[in-house]
Amino acid sequence: MIVVSKLNLPYFLKIYSTPDWSSIGDFAGMESVLDELIENDQKTILVYADEDRIEEDTNDVPFPPLGSLMLIVGKLLLLRSKLQEAIYMNIIKINDDTARSNMESVLNYYTPANETKVVESKVDIARLINLFYKNLSGGKTDLEL
Repeated sequence: MIVVSKLNLPYFLKIYSTPDWSSIGDFAGMESVLDELIENDQKTILVYADEDRIEEDTNDVPFPPLGSLMLIVGKLLLLRSKLQEAIYMNIIKINDDTARSNMESVLNYYTPANETKVVESKVDIARLINLFYKNLSGGKTDLEL
């Protein structure tokens, strides 16, 4: 299921998935955050990062089954204009080759509304966010990493 965390607003909005796909997740909460950002004339960075696996030995990757994936893509398409208005860019963290393959599958069905960077570590996420806001505040920074 998709989980939305507002803990790091206004700097970034974190979204992650869990292995429980009995529901697709909190898209109403995500839409509410987007509406609030738009209403306050604010924008943020959207960060998608799966929570680390509980057991390193397992292959349990919190990736949705195809039916859930299609519902998620549909929700993202419905939110597309709000995503464009409230989000500067997307950062997607992948953990391994399986996550990379899964993300490629998602991107076959859904083209993000904003510039999207794919990274492999939390350090890369922090670096991109810091560079982006440094650039936004007038510092000379090249976001092409």
